Amino acid sequence: MDRPDIVGAHPGVSMKYAVTAEMPVPADPDLACRERETSEMHRLSVTLAPEIPSWDQDAATRSPEAFRTRTIAIHYVLPPKTCLIAPRITDIVRNEAGTSMAVVIALLIDAGFTDSAEYRAVVFALPRP
Repeated sequence: MDRPDIVGAHPGVSMKYAVTAEMPVPADPDLACRERETSEMHRLSVTLAPEIPSWDQDAATRSPEAFRTRTIAIHYVLPPKTCLIAPRITDIVRNEAGTSMAVVIALLIDAGFTDSAEYRAVVFALPRP
């Protein structure tokens, strides 16, 4: 799920979102990062962007808070002798009350002899419709 869309459970009143995750690391085509002796701190950003309905282009004007793009950034320490392959969104869960949405990200890592993954999660508070 590189660019998943999330549609709410209540047709006509639910928001549709695009969710993205990124963690910029320097390009390393030769995989010299496998030889790095120290850990590196990086920033993982997860963005939740509401989609303005095509049938109601004024919705964002009437409810600017509901259509505000939100980004949560957390720090991640890339261990020594590893390279980041990519962050991948694995799960998105909205609570039953519709007040928050959790996004789970797998950070795929090249450890030289194998690949591995570590998981992180962020929670977005959602505005009331």
